[in-house]
Amino acid sequence: MARRDDGFLSTRRKVAWMFFGLWAVVLVMAAVRYAVHGDMVVTLAVAAAAGIDGLPNTLIFSVGSDGTDGPTDAAGGLVTGEFAARCREKGLSIEKTLADNDAYNLLRQTDGLIVTGPTGTNVCDLTMLLVK
Repeated sequence: MARRDDGFLSTRRKVAWMFFGLWAVVLVMAAVRYAVHGDMVVTLAVAAAAGIDGLPNTLIFSVGSDGTDGPTDAAGGLVTGEFAARCREKGLSIEKTLADNDAYNLLRQTDGLIVTGPTGTNVCDLTMLLVK
């Protein structure tokens, strides 16, 4: 889903973190029934949520340095190890969301959007994994 350009691991004070500068790439499904926002970094965050499902003290955020993700008002998305369980409790499906290319609306419904407003610069997309 994404190509890693650079990353490193740090272990300090019993916290591990990994930081990536990347350009997220999203496969747009042919049979999309809902509006596709063109939101690559929020899709990356939602896809990562399945991989950290149930992991305590784990967080992933993915943001665009320009403060917007495609044509949306969101700079990116933030998910935790509890995110997938919260989705299930609300009757929301990560798998269906990814198949429908609708990560923006899932994160909007679960308070996972990061909204900063335009920054006036576009260096790259940034993704961080934190584990305590």
